[in-house]
Amino acid sequence: MRNVVQYASAFSAIGCRLNFNSTNGEMDVIHTPKEKKKIVEAALTDISLYEDTANYADGLAIFALADEIDGQANPLNSASRKSILFSILSYTDRDGKYYRPVIHSIKVQRSWHTSTKPSDCSHFAELCTHRGIDIPEGRRGRKSYRNPDEYHTASSRGIAREQLVTPNLNALYSAIPEDNLITQATTRANNINIEDVIKTMTSEQASDLIEKLKSRL
Repeated sequence: MRNVVQYASAFSAIGCRLNFNSTNGEMDVIHTPKEKKKIVEAALTDISLYEDTANYADGLAIFALADEIDGQANPLNSASRKSILFSILSYTDRDGKYYRPVIHSIKVQRSWHTSTKPSDCSHFAELCTHRGIDIPEGRRGRKSYRNPDEYHTASSRGIAREQLVTPNLNALYSAIPEDNLITQATTRANNINIEDVIKTMTSEQASDLIEKLKSRL
């Protein structure tokens, strides 16, 4: 699925093996730890209903996170892949542990979906529209005070999209082993946020960066 790319860091952190298809920009989960299979499958079902919100940082990260590219072993060596995740994107520390605030931020920021029906949700139904009424036990965070018909409102620009982190997506992130996470805030060289820089790149500039990384193998 194309929109799985935006969550590649979570699937990698949970222990999945990934393949990236460079011809269509899609990512496949090609192996899942047996004990995490149901969690991964449920998350993939929900993710298939999300919009493709991957940005250039996600596009660069996939070249480091994918175990295979086009069905072949990733041509980037281990050191180069770790360098992308640590030095360029600040997804991980030097030991390869994922910064918890970073990947959880990705979870929230990428979880947008649309609806074919106004004032209703054709994808997630009441899970989306009743979140201000039905509050799951133990749920943290800010409560929504909108009425059900105030979600996916219609206007002259079309039906509004909504941001929703489903329980299945939350379960995926909660299943990441603690040994693979670190809570320490990211440190960025010279106070430059590289991810913000990558977001401003054109597709040609991003492709050029990727080719330069490959040439250093």
